[in-house]
Amino acid sequence: MPPPESADARTRAHQILTQLAAEGPGASSRDPERGLAGAIVRTTVRRWLTIRHLIRQAGQRDPDTLEPVVCASVLGGVAELVCLDGTPDPIVVDAHVESIRPYRPGATKLVNAILRRVIDLRGEKIEQADFADPSHIPLGAGHGWKLSEPILLPGDDPLAILAVRSGMPRGLIRRWAREQGLEEATRGAWHGVMQAPVVIQDIDSGQAEQLGLLPHVEPNAYVLPREANPADVIEATGGRIQDVGSARAVDFALDLEPTTILDPCAGGGTKTDQMRRRFPNAHITAWDPDQKRQDRLRLRFSGDEGITVTNRPPEGTYDLVLLDVPCSNSGVLARRPMARHRFGLRALTDLEQLQDEILHNWRPAVATRGHLLWSTCSLEPEENELFLDQRTPDLQLELVRRERALPAGLPGEPNTVYRDGGTVTLLRGSE
Repeated sequence: MPPPESADARTRAHQILTQLAAEGPGASSRDPERGLAGAIVRTTVRRWLTIRHLIRQAGQRDPDTLEPVVCASVLGGVAELVCLDGTPDPIVVDAHVESIRPYRPGATKLVNAILRRVIDLRGEKIEQADFADPSHIPLGAGHGWKLSEPILLPGDDPLAILAVRSGMPRGLIRRWAREQGLEEATRGAWHGVMQAPVVIQDIDSGQAEQLGLLPHVEPNAYVLPREANPADVIEATGGRIQDVGSARAVDFALDLEPTTILDPCAGGGTKTDQMRRRFPNAHITAWDPDQKRQDRLRLRFSGDEGITVTNRPPEGTYDLVLLDVPCSNSGVLARRPMARHRFGLRALTDLEQLQDEILHNWRPAVATRGHLLWSTCSLEPEENELFLDQRTPDLQLELVRRERALPAGLPGEPNTVYRDGGTVTLLRGSE
């Protein structure tokens, strides 16, 4: 039997997975904890399509026919057996069988049978999975499983098979294939299999070496080892946790010399912190509509005379306004796996309305000949090029430059090449 802490972790994971089994993989707003419980939940969400297909193919049972509390035990068990290393199969099976006993004692034999059939289908472990082989299930580190029989789907649609093997929804893959081409769409699907690393910026290279951090291919950025505690590293170095893709937004405006900056969508303050370091002579005003985030911003920047955190929407005009707006997260699906299951035309429409409101609310804050920096972690034109090009003429904004960065890093490649994707646009107010 697993140790008590593992049992407790699986119990916590089972509670979240029961909700997801009932409402869908994008339903939970809970941020899974670090450790085994979080790993099980995140892995299940990331490989939702893979796991559910293996259940169908191995056990001839449609997960949708299982009661959510029963399905949660099966989902979590398959996630561990196929996608997480380190625990022997018998311990995993017994633990997830036991997870259903308090709720449905009569379902223990069913859960046991399905998990054991998945083990048979899972086949043999391989050190280097082949992305092109339909019998291979690649994992985030590049290794994987060679199934005892290949993925079987009606019609043998290659994009549908890719969706099942990678866990990336077929609609997203098809959309990317239209927008970016099949090769990039395929890379995007496999990128989403990766577990995004933690990257720290703006620290001394000597400190990084002393702490065992790995230099990223982008300058002045370092990757934390999996076992490192990010909070401890920040305390020791004074650095900033931020992916190199996210950092690109502020660095996109480094040729400017603003004296006043507004960040009215400040969130946790990561880009506020970055702007403080990049523009040390500017005064920054930060705000967020969420009261709890405001409180955290105020605590984070207390004592810094270069940053003012307001408790009401800021007024006046500024040389530079950063709008880091809510978006579909389609460039960061490896980091935020739940977002892949929320994506769709309806969600894009809702986001467009919110973004439109934000743009119109804060356009008056851009000083004459000042700049507006529009940042999303999205690759979708509806949230970037199309959205802005339809609106900026009426708002007297002109395009200075724009950049879309696709995600980088594939299973088996070092974390030092990993990068989130996103789009950044710099606009200038006209006379």
